[in-house]
Amino acid sequence: MDTIIYVRWSSAEQSKGQSEERQLSLCRAHAQQRGWNVVRTFIDNGMSAFTGEHRQMGELSKLEQEIRDKRYPNGVILLVERLDRLSREAPSQFYLWLDAITRNGVTVATVDGDRTYSGSLDMASIIEVVVKASLANDESVAKSRRVASAWASKRARLAAGDRHAMTMRVPAWLSVNDDRTFSLHAGRAAIIKRIFEETAQGSGKHTIARQLNSEGVPTFGRSAAWHASYIQKILNSPAVLGEFQPGVKPRGAKRKLVDQPISNYYPAVIDADLYSRARTSMQSRSRKSLGRGRRIANLFSGLARCGTCGSKMTLRSKGKKTRADGRVVYEDYLVCDKMQRGIISETGEKCRNNLRYNYSILEKGVLDAILSDAMDDTHFADVTLVHQLAIEHAEKKIEWERLKRKSKSMLELWEDDRDDEDAKHAYRKAREDHKVLKAAIDEIAVKLMTARGKATPEEHAARIASVRADMSSMDEETRLRARTTVRLAISELVQELTFHRKAKRIGVKLLSGSRNITISADDGRVTFDIIPPMVSAPVDGLSERQVRVRSRVLRSNRARRPTK
Repeated sequence: MDTIIYVRWSSAEQSKGQSEERQLSLCRAHAQQRGWNVVRTFIDNGMSAFTGEHRQMGELSKLEQEIRDKRYPNGVILLVERLDRLSREAPSQFYLWLDAITRNGVTVATVDGDRTYSGSLDMASIIEVVVKASLANDESVAKSRRVASAWASKRARLAAGDRHAMTMRVPAWLSVNDDRTFSLHAGRAAIIKRIFEETAQGSGKHTIARQLNSEGVPTFGRSAAWHASYIQKILNSPAVLGEFQPGVKPRGAKRKLVDQPISNYYPAVIDADLYSRARTSMQSRSRKSLGRGRRIANLFSGLARCGTCGSKMTLRSKGKKTRADGRVVYEDYLVCDKMQRGIISETGEKCRNNLRYNYSILEKGVLDAILSDAMDDTHFADVTLVHQLAIEHAEKKIEWERLKRKSKSMLELWEDDRDDEDAKHAYRKAREDHKVLKAAIDEIAVKLMTARGKATPEEHAARIASVRADMSSMDEETRLRARTTVRLAISELVQELTFHRKAKRIGVKLLSGSRNITISADDGRVTFDIIPPMVSAPVDGLSERQVRVRSRVLRSNRARRPTK
């Protein structure tokens, strides 16, 4: 008779233990002994029979549908190793399921006990099925409770301050030692930091993955190449800060978060400031501000509000225009979104701010007023070069320390025997090598400082001018890179822009009220409202980078404030 073999296991660990091979071997041997013809095999890999997952979305659900569709008019044998391969649900549920398929011409057979169940089950078969189903279900319930209790105990230890590894499953840049402490994989940690630094600088996940692949940087797993999805997974992971989020995963269900995140569980790979900057960069790129030609049309997306109704300001483009000098410019305007769409407020009124604010005038005014303060060395750092030079610098320092010890050792030998020419020569050679290496280290340090964007005030002014020129470059990539960098800097410093109808002016409020600026929408004239000295008091809730940029603005304020 035609026979279908069904094989199931509920976890990857069982798969590693050759559960599939064992079940198939037993079922095939059993069918051969009975003279049954095996026509098909259904396998559910990692499907729980306790939750009924396999009957909802597994191969068994497909077989059930075929049975309902009368695909086996002459009947068929469904052969399994044991009944619990078909179900570990409540006995009543399993009995109803078994009764339904046997009434549809299916004979259920088990290798265990050499049993068959078909047609309308007699009382002895019913009792046998219910008892076996009950035992299987009780076993699964007990196991589920034991596992849940064990994890609850582990979470309690974590809450009490225990920071030993709860499980061997850890992020790819970590490993678990024999004493259940964590070790950081230095090479992978450096890659994690690089990914966050490049993200903070404005690079997207696709760009980062492409760069890592082009450099031949090894992946963390079995994948042959880096993928944007994995870069995104790293960027979203709180584990890079050392945080662990406890959770539970019922058998066959998705993982659910429980309790509060545990800080300082893992060794941190990056600091909170870098994490915050990377997140800000990702959020700014997610805004709908990329105009045609990837020119990042609106640097102030998400910051600009109508001073009349509080609605967001929307960019409206009139297209490209060619000036008399041959320059191609974009005639773009910011308008109140509610006014533009004719939305009536709860009071039954429309927004009266029907003005159009020339975008190019606004952008120039804001950049003239704040860009020099908004951008610092980190915005001009070459992250890839910094990474390479930092590794080279560390390697040279290790070699330098080794030569230093060697030089000291040779000196001691020579002092013990002043006639030892070999020791004398070795000492002088070590000293010379030591000096050469020290010079190389100093040279790398200078390059590293340059790569990190260190500059004098004059050099800073020059590079600000260069960035602004790049923002209008005819080269798309150059323009995109410059405008992305500037937008990130602005989003870190500007708190809000308010567009007033009266006198057609724009108010620009900087971080934590560190400075207020008014820009005329007609000619871009900038007026500074230098805030009083008491604003220089520390402000809570700012990242390290925001603290630095606020300090630069306050120093600039002092320089602008008239002396008495």
